[in-house]
Amino acid sequence: MKCHALKMCALKVGISLLFVGTMAITTLAGQSAFAAPCAGLGTTFDTTCSVHLSTYFPAGALAFSSDANATMPTNGSIAGTNLFQFDTTVFDDRGSASGWKMQAASTGLVSPATGSPAIPLSLTGITPGTASGASCGNTGPSFDGTVTTPLTATASTYVRLTPSNTTAFHCSDPFTSLGSYIISAGSPAGTYQGDITLTLVNTATGA
Repeated sequence: MKCHALKMCALKVGISLLFVGTMAITTLAGQSAFAAPCAGLGTTFDTTCSVHLSTYFPAGALAFSSDANATMPTNGSIAGTNLFQFDTTVFDDRGSASGWKMQAASTGLVSPATGSPAIPLSLTGITPGTASGASCGNTGPSFDGTVTTPLTATASTYVRLTPSNTTAFHCSDPFTSLGSYIISAGSPAGTYQGDITLTLVNTATGA
């Protein structure tokens, strides 16, 4: 899944009380992150394989990729607090120190029986990964602390980063978003589903 600056992409959050959902991870170009490497299977020089090439244009772009599905509790949710997480990587090729911020919005998880009331979702923090890229000098993005708990339909900034190098190019800034939700005892059995909409904003300043 590829999302450009000032555009939004939906992060599907599916919860099942009866079975475990699968997690699909995509790279910036949209292909599977678990694609098999190119390797010859035969014993002669006639064995061939294909190498895939992918790039984005133009340089100077700000984009990000994120898990299509969040990692959910193993064997379904329990009554009480449940945790989820998803991985995101921001690709910054602007060559400036203007930075970026990520916003999130959600109306919560929908009950399979009545569709309401929705179960609120909360983002509780992030785990920064190791930033990479020529002369980026980043220490990784930081949790903003201003995200509403629970998330609402109005987008809130929850993570941001300001590059330490004003001429950095090809920066890759990965992080894992952490969240939680609470299912009350006696809630109907079935699959609870909802979305978190992520928006990458082309500045680190402001709300």
